[in-house]
Amino acid sequence: MKIKRVRIQNFYCLHKVDISFEEITSFIGPTGVGKSTVLRALDWFFNGEKEVGLSTDDLHSAADGDRISVEVEFDSLTAYDRESLGRYAPEGAESVSIWRT
Repeated sequence: MKIKRVRIQNFYCLHKVDISFEEITSFIGPTGVGKSTVLRALDWFFNGEKEVGLSTDDLHSAADGDRISVEVEFDSLTAYDRESLGRYAPEGAESVSIWRT
């Protein structure tokens, strides 16, 4: 299983971002454009609120409402992946999108 795409909404400086992933994906850009924020969003997606949860201070300034969303599309699922994901990846599915809000 590999990450194919990530969609992030209203997380810190990222209002609405859609990122496609390849075999190797690099984030390159000047300071303050959101490279680390993408990684932090993925950390929140996978690990949740280990220490301190998100608050309204973490919302993008142009957010409609108070909802932060990180969606990850996984591709190249194996039988083991489908079994581990259970009802989220039905038999025969080659990809699955899972989100956290």
